[in-house]
Amino acid sequence: MTFNPRTEALALRIYNHCTPLGWDCTHGDVAEALDVTLRKVVSVCRANGWSERLRVTKQDYNDIGPAFLPHRLSVIEVGRIV
Repeated sequence: MTFNPRTEALALRIYNHCTPLGWDCTHGDVAEALDVTLRKVVSVCRANGWSERLRVTKQDYNDIGPAFLPHRLSVIEVGRIV
């Protein structure tokens, strides 16, 4: 993996934002606080192994995509989620 200064700077900003909060925030909260896209926050957190430290909310599932939906929400019957 190559060193990208922008990504490393964002990682430091994420770490500095989340540590005092005890990592009690969502990917969306961090993105909003740091004024960056949710996709960037998710990517950096995954690369650094921080995603499991953050809280997960239903909103995060909607923003990330259907691959992360809990099984009970992904069962499709006659074209609608049950």
